[in-house]
Amino acid sequence: MTKDEAERYKIGKLPRQEWDQVIHEFWDKTGIDEDNATEALFKVDDCLKQKGLKYWLCYGTALGFYRDGNFIPWDDDIDIHTVASDYEAVFDEIKKIFIENGFIVRAVKRDYSSKMSLFYKKIKIQIQGIYETDEEPDMIQTKLFKYPKKFYYDKAEKYNYKGRDFLLPGPANEYLTFCYDESWNKPQNLSDWRDYMNIDQIKDVNWRISLVNHNANKKNK
Repeated sequence: MTKDEAERYKIGKLPRQEWDQVIHEFWDKTGIDEDNATEALFKVDDCLKQKGLKYWLCYGTALGFYRDGNFIPWDDDIDIHTVASDYEAVFDEIKKIFIENGFIVRAVKRDYSSKMSLFYKKIKIQIQGIYETDEEPDMIQTKLFKYPKKFYYDKAEKYNYKGRDFLLPGPANEYLTFCYDESWNKPQNLSDWRDYMNIDQIKDVNWRISLVNHNANKKNK
């Protein structure tokens, strides 16, 4: 491990309180720089391909590419889903590869839906594992959300961005409607997730309650 790699590894392991004090040095939450985001995404693509991991661009990244042909300028991260069982099998190896390629890695390893938050040139990339359950065989899930499995396995679409092909859940218009309702096709700079997220995808009870209460308060104003 080089000196720079050791420093990135150390930063990635900082306790939460210390990390919160320095995160602004590694992540610009105000928006995405297109050049830096493109470089970061291409590097992630290279790293994931080294371990043969299939993945999909999702959430706001899928929305920006499908609707606008680029990153949404006011988005704050790049969103990626990959198959949890494959991801967890190489979790420590892929983390090492990311660090070697210049990323700071904040990793959460668990028996299902492990995730990594990567930081590169003030761009944040979220890589989350998706999994299936016997209780809902037609859905794939993360810790907080769930989606029809067909979007990922049966109907995924290729999107070419600056010469590289990426997978989006598909049909993309149906996936985006499931995530954001019909309003996805109209660009809106909304900072509160409760103003744009469709409740159908949320499985966490506390998140669902928060969204219901938020919408009720909006109606009463």
